[in-house]
Amino acid sequence: MAPLLKIFIQWLPTLPGTLKSKSHGQSPMEVPSFSEVYEQQRPINPQQGFHGKAVHTLDEETKQISSVSWGKDHLDIFGFNGENLTHKYWDGYQWNPSDHTMAQLGQGLATKPVSISWGTGRLDIFGLDEDGTILHQYYDGTAWKPNVAEFERLGKGCNPSDEIAASTWGPDSLDVFCRDPEDEQILHQYYNGHGWSELERFGGDVTIGPRVVSWGKNHMAVFFLDRDGEVNQRYWDGSQWSNEWDT
Repeated sequence: MAPLLKIFIQWLPTLPGTLKSKSHGQSPMEVPSFSEVYEQQRPINPQQGFHGKAVHTLDEETKQISSVSWGKDHLDIFGFNGENLTHKYWDGYQWNPSDHTMAQLGQGLATKPVSISWGTGRLDIFGLDEDGTILHQYYDGTAWKPNVAEFERLGKGCNPSDEIAASTWGPDSLDVFCRDPEDEQILHQYYNGHGWSELERFGGDVTIGPRVVSWGKNHMAVFFLDRDGEVNQRYWDGSQWSNEWDT
């Protein structure tokens, strides 16, 4: 064994953040710090599968995260640092802007971001500000809109201490739901490809929720828990919403 390599192997277990395993002749293994919040198998080449393990770090100020993918070899992570939306993404080869940093996006966020995608190159991010106004920022495949540092402001009246819910069943379809802080009813706002609706009342007597999911084009369902702990549901069948909440 080369002298320099032998010295390096003897010195490696003393590095901070490593442990030396005594069983089965295993190599030293990395012990992630508290700020290393997730693990990602990094591919040498995205066409050759995954090789090796890398632990990535978000900004230390990040309080909440949301994740989404618009297609193969692409991952986006959005963070909330107490005021701003932050972002990093995997392009099939590496994390950008780097393993250990996140880019700054819209300002004025007060809740965890919600991220969705209706197809390749499209990202829509929602959140609430301190006044309960729905904030929206989106990537259209070429640029962030309305711009890289600002949110579009939608309806006002949501509970600012809640997370909102958002979903899409396909291109030009966005639905956002939140809870009214005064009467606990669900509020709903949607985009149909031509513009945003007004924030409308959607009924219900919500204790936990709402949550929303879509299983395909023209199908969407909204759920919440009521005061009795029962799951309530309304669904979109492609032409209209069901009239009443089912339990």
